[in-house]
Amino acid sequence: MNKAYQEKFRSPFVIFSEISGVIVMLIGGLTLLGWFLGVPAMKSVFPGLVTMKVNTALCFILLGGALWFSQPERRNRIFSAAVRVLCFFVITIAGLTIVEYIYNINLGIDELFLKDDSGALLTIYPGRMPIGNSICFFLLSLALFASHTKKYRHYPFIQVQALIVTMLAVLSLMGYLYGIKVLYFGSRVFTAMALNSAIAFFMIGLGVFFLHVDQWLALAITSDNIGGRVARRLIPVALLVPPLLGWIKLWGERSGYLPHPFGVSFVAIMNMATIFYCIVWLVMFLNRADSERKNAELIRQASEQQLQAANQQLQAANQQLQAANQQLKASQQQLKASNQQLTANELKLNAEITERKKIEELNNKHIHELELFYKTSMGREERIIELKREVEELKVKLKK
Repeated sequence: MNKAYQEKFRSPFVIFSEISGVIVMLIGGLTLLGWFLGVPAMKSVFPGLVTMKVNTALCFILLGGALWFSQPERRNRIFSAAVRVLCFFVITIAGLTIVEYIYNINLGIDELFLKDDSGALLTIYPGRMPIGNSICFFLLSLALFASHTKKYRHYPFIQVQALIVTMLAVLSLMGYLYGIKVLYFGSRVFTAMALNSAIAFFMIGLGVFFLHVDQWLALAITSDNIGGRVARRLIPVALLVPPLLGWIKLWGERSGYLPHPFGVSFVAIMNMATIFYCIVWLVMFLNRADSERKNAELIRQASEQQLQAANQQLQAANQQLQAANQQLKASQQQLKASNQQLTANELKLNAEITERKKIEELNNKHIHELELFYKTSMGREERIIELKREVEELKVKLKK
């Protein structure tokens, strides 16, 4: 998947995962500060609600830090070791608390740091976090621990753990929204989950779920496919509209504005309207996507036709180029033959020149010999003439 897609669709989810870790650490830190300073408003969201216990706040700080260290840009051996250490402490605290509930014992960890308020609201054991909190901490710690262990890194397991915690947090938030204590585990058996704890679990559950946006269910939601687009628009409607309608119904009945039958009819009609709206929107969305697909198909076909025409032109140009190459090769061969003939003629001419030089040298030699012979002959003739003259002179002398 390209970088533009990651920046457009995945970055918001990755940023949310990182921010959720910071928010959870702030919630835990403010609550812990409230316990140290003795400020009741910092222990719970509103006065008169269940307070977040010290161990719960401490676990939120550790787990929020583990989630922050688990972000993709911090994936290295040092941060992975830090995450495993933090998860180990959270697993230890949560596991010991579960053991306390199962065996009805006190291991001394509930009020190890600070004493709980006397007569705390919906608190069975002073200082002890609710068993729901312990289960959520245990599941999230296992998920984060597994994400940093190659041998046990199973993305469906990690995301299912996160979704379980998110659903438990939603259940508690629904209890606070509707005013039903049993939904946030408030009873005579277990300590109730605080409202700030439910908010923190909802944030960190989604943060762990979107920690690996390129894997399994998170990939299906964050993808640029039609399924991902539909999921990103319908999931918020499914999570917000039904609880809101239920709250309106309960508020109307409790305030006397809506009789029970009318409230039931109101919720049914509004659910029908919501589902109808979702169906209409989905139909329009799919029709638009289908139209875009058909337009893209037409554009693709036109592009293919243009490509085929261009290929045909290219093939014709290639054929012309091949013919030109053949002509060029024939010309090169002719030129090569001409060069060879010229070379042969040049060699023949050189041979003739050499032969003529030899003949010329021989002629010069003969001429020189003839000149010598001529000179010798001329000398002899002069001597003969001289001798004849001397003989004539002797004859004249003898006659006298």
